[in-house]
Amino acid sequence: MRLAALVAGALYSIGMLVLRAQQPVTTVPMTPPAPPVIVDGLEILPVQGSLHMIVGAGSNVAVQIGDEGAFVVDTGGSGQGQRVLAAVSRLTNRPIRFLVNTNADGDHIAGNDVIVKSQRGTRGPRPGGGGGGAQGQNIGVVTVAVSSTETSRS
Repeated sequence: MRLAALVAGALYSIGMLVLRAQQPVTTVPMTPPAPPVIVDGLEILPVQGSLHMIVGAGSNVAVQIGDEGAFVVDTGGSGQGQRVLAAVSRLTNRPIRFLVNTNADGDHIAGNDVIVKSQRGTRGPRPGGGGGGAQGQNIGVVTVAVSSTETSRS
């Protein structure tokens, strides 16, 4: 008798735990993302905040807009420089201040020439010294090449 009461109490407790543990299913209303902006055949997708991705230039191009200008990662494939520049111009009227290439493959660097020329050259350290403007003049775009040895950690 005592065993039957103990088993019944345990089953009742387990049943109550199961009922309490189940929460009603609710749906979280989600607004659909805004349709991508298309500029000259390239899609501009918002990623988060001021970070955007330009798709369709041979490689994905990342653009972050800041107070001083745009930070661009890669410039797309051959013949895509003007299109990438038009897409960046659609995002901001500020200059491109930084350009980073993740590797030296053509689909990542082919648009560099167009971007750099549109920003009145380069500035910052260059082989042989000097930058794109006079001392203290904040013009041009800082270019950075990232090699695989700099990104891999032991």
